[in-house]
Amino acid sequence: MPRLTELDIDQQRLILVREIEKQRPHGRQRNQITIYFDGRPGPVQPIQSSVVKVQFTYDDTADDRIKTAVHEASNSRNIVVVTDDRAIQYAVRAYGAKVWTVKEFLDRLNKTSAGSGSSSGSNRGISAQSAEQINSELEDIWLRKKSDE
Repeated sequence: MPRLTELDIDQQRLILVREIEKQRPHGRQRNQITIYFDGRPGPVQPIQSSVVKVQFTYDDTADDRIKTAVHEASNSRNIVVVTDDRAIQYAVRAYGAKVWTVKEFLDRLNKTSAGSGSSSGSNRGISAQSAEQINSELEDIWLRKKSDE
C-alpha cells in the first residue's frame, strides 16, 4: 500500500489489518484470514482483531509459515495466499491453494471500498462484494455436489 510507506512498520501493519476488517476483501464473514508478519511484534500494543488473525513468525520466516499452513490445511483448495513471491506461489499452488498477487489483492480491496453500495455494472444493482459472495457460495455448492458424486 504505497500510501503507508511513510509510516513506521507497526502503523503499517495496524492500518493493513484495519483496512481488511473494514473492506472484507475475503468475502463472507465466516471466511478466515491470517496475516503472517516476519519477526516479532513491535513495542506497541499487539494488534487485536476479531476478523484478522495476526501471527508473528519470530525466528521462522513468514514464507515458511505460509507454506506449512497451506500444506497442513485439511482443504487447501479453500485457501487464498496473497504474495508476489514466485517461489511461494509455486509451493502453495502445488498444495492446491489459490494465489492472488499483491496488486490483485489491493485492486480487490479498492474495488470493495469503491463498490460498497454501488452497482457492479449489471442492471440488477448487485455490488461487486455481493457478486463475489454469490460466486463463492455457488462454488462451495458446486464443489460439495462434485464430491458427493
